[in-house]
Amino acid sequence: MNIKTGFLLFLGLSLTYTAFSQTQAKKNLKLTFTPGEEFDYKSSMIIDVTQAKQPMIRQELAYTLLWKVIGKDATGKTMIRAAYTSLRQKKEDRSKQETTGYDSDMPDQFIKTSNGEKEQFLNLHYRQFNDALIGQAFTIYFDESNAGIKVTGVDTITDNALDKVQIDDAEYKEGFRQGVKSMSNNEEIQKQLEAAFDYLPGKPVGIGDGWTKNKPLEMATLKLGYVVKSIQPDSMAVLLISSPVINNDYQMSVGMQGNLTIDAKTGLLIHSATRQESKSVPGSQEQVSMITTEKFELIRRKK
Repeated sequence: MNIKTGFLLFLGLSLTYTAFSQTQAKKNLKLTFTPGEEFDYKSSMIIDVTQAKQPMIRQELAYTLLWKVIGKDATGKTMIRAAYTSLRQKKEDRSKQETTGYDSDMPDQFIKTSNGEKEQFLNLHYRQFNDALIGQAFTIYFDESNAGIKVTGVDTITDNALDKVQIDDAEYKEGFRQGVKSMSNNEEIQKQLEAAFDYLPGKPVGIGDGWTKNKPLEMATLKLGYVVKSIQPDSMAVLLISSPVINNDYQMSVGMQGNLTIDAKTGLLIHSATRQESKSVPGSQEQVSMITTEKFELIRRKK
């Protein structure tokens, strides 16, 4: 079985949690942005793949986006300009003894530690692309009433950054471009943001209240369960968990769990930490496991 791993950033999960109801006003979580506000949106993810209990692949991705709230467009959607301010990615393929990546804080790190000419060229091209991507802006449109999201401009900044990559071999250049564009495009970033803001219940909720969402994945659709654990004056703690779902074609089960902290006044995500595990069912020929750990933060910048 081929295991395909990529950076699909963001969350998911469903629920079994018991809480005692308290006499407390319920909160109606609704996204609220104010023109002129700025946020640091921080995301980190680690994917670990093992086969027959042996580590095979480890991928890491961490980045920060600066969000600037512009205002409303003609249709009433909130416009946000977003730009990468930092980026780190790393992939260790133990079967190939290959490590590739990029770190905006130490741009030459992976080039200097490359194992052989092929790996060095790949890391050099990653650096050229990501150096050109840092600071470039795209636009996010939020429909605050139902958290609908649209993304534009990622295709353009990706193409512009790829034009900065110096590759002579036409076939290799085309393969590199296709690989990068499969992960860095309007649709992919939109999916990631939609998943990140899919926690909104669409109704007032208090301590002990729960709601569900569906999360489509490549191997299964999880029923995500959310339940309110506690409410503070300015924030709400939410548990997120799902029962494992089995995909008979892949002979694997998938499940997720995690915790969220939400701004009770604006409905915005403050912090989340989630863990998704996909593993072979007992008795399958190939014993494969993939664990994805993600963390997100949205930090309002002080004026």
